[in-house]
Amino acid sequence: MENKLNKLSKSISLMACYGLLAFASCESTAQEHVSTENLTVTEVALAKDGQETNPNLKKIITDTTLAVESVPEIPVAGKAFKSGYTVSAKDKHNKARADFVITVTYPVEKTADGYKTETVDITTNEEGIAVFKPENVYKTSMYTTITFAPSAQENASLAKLCEQKSVSAKFMVSYDFVNNKGIHLIDMVDYDEKGKMVLNAPITTSSNLLVQVWKTSGVQYCAQNFDCHDAVDANNPKQVYDTVQKLIMGSKRFKDITYGKVEYVNPIEKVEDGYSLTLKTTVYVLNLETGKIVHEMTKTATVVTKNQWEALKACQIELSKKITDELICVF
Repeated sequence: MENKLNKLSKSISLMACYGLLAFASCESTAQEHVSTENLTVTEVALAKDGQETNPNLKKIITDTTLAVESVPEIPVAGKAFKSGYTVSAKDKHNKARADFVITVTYPVEKTADGYKTETVDITTNEEGIAVFKPENVYKTSMYTTITFAPSAQENASLAKLCEQKSVSAKFMVSYDFVNNKGIHLIDMVDYDEKGKMVLNAPITTSSNLLVQVWKTSGVQYCAQNFDCHDAVDANNPKQVYDTVQKLIMGSKRFKDITYGKVEYVNPIEKVEDGYSLTLKTTVYVLNLETGKIVHEMTKTATVVTKNQWEALKACQIELSKKITDELICVF
């Protein structure tokens, strides 16, 4: 009788044990398949079950669109940013994406090969907005890009997707003209409609560019129409450097020369609203200490004026404005 009771007791214990295991197994299975549909992006990313949550995070990133809504005022080198970059995140229904983690890649300093960058994560608020204000006070001018991308949450498999969904904006810090009194030379060579170099013209792109730089910087430390037209026409940086060095006799007061060829894209044309003209140029900034090209930009400007004789001057001014916007951040 006692043996039967013992066997019955063992059977009940085993059944209880199997029941607990079965319950635990069911509970575990239920946890593994909990829907993440109502979770925030952060909660999905931090969930323990990576295999189940990764597909959801991937879908969220795929269905999200980032946009740079505003950029800060360009600070002068040595001064802090007064405001930040505002970025929005929206889902495929154009609704705000809250708690969305965005990785910001931004420059921290200028190097001989370009720019050294760092990354930081920011998170959107309930309106799907995140703001990044650079903390660095930059000692030199900067002209590069800042990038905003969905965070891969340390998941290498999502890195490419995040890169594809990224957005960028210009990152600029203006040259400190007040505390840097070196002379910047300008020699923009103009050409006529037939591609012939124009000499001794009363109005030139160089003179217009000089005026725009003065207006923007407030300091007159540039010289225009520097006489190395032939070297610029030949598009030979070494020839430009050698010509300038002979003319300035090795003076260290001259920092660089900005030069380029300004050419017609097409002759002045009669259009419905007046006369249209498009000019183009590739501009180079050559450092007079090293003899190297430190910056290159290509610009195009189109204007429509009421009178034909106004078109050239108006287009030179418009082109000069576009050059200046970038130039003051690379001196």
